[in-house]
Formats: sequence, structure tokens, C-alpha cells
Amino acid sequence: MTTPGVLHYSAEFGDESSLAALFDVVRALLVGAIENGEVVDELVVDSRVHEVLATTKAKELSRGRPLTVLGLAVRPVRAELAPPTPGRWSEA
Repeated sequence: MTTPGVLHYSAEFGDESSLAALFDVVRALLVGAIENGEVVDELVVDSRVHEVLATTKAKELSRGRPLTVLGLAVRPVRAELAPPTPGRWSEA
């Protein structure tokens, strides 16, 4: 099942702290979505990546700002909706 406006990411084991890889892939997916006329406003990540992002942006979060990456609201994926293949980005 796909959800308009949502990108999904699940990191390879050991790569969950690679924020540079996260930004690179999200940028590429955003460009593709925009070129297809889609409006993307949310990024769903696996729990390990969410934890790294929350730790990295702890000061912003403590000020009441939402967790975002490149303007997209970030939330952890629910286990039953997790992408089946770790390390694969997909538009959903």
C-alpha cells in the first residue's frame, strides 16, 4: 500500500548513523517526486535512524521544534509497515 506524500527509509545494519547518506537519498527522492508533480511532506524512517536524528537534533527538539529533514516531518515507521528490504528507499 502506498501513501501519497510519504517517503520511507530503512538503513542497512551499521549505516543507521550515516546522515549524509540519508540526506543524499532524500534529496534525490524529493527531486523525483517533485518532477512527477507529487507533494511530499513526510519522511518515515526505521527506529534506529529516528533515534540518531532525534539525538542529533536534541537541541531543536528541546525548543519545541518538530523533527524534520529537508523540510519533511520525520516519524518512525510502525513495525507492521516497515519496508521489507533494509537499505532500500522507496516512495510510498
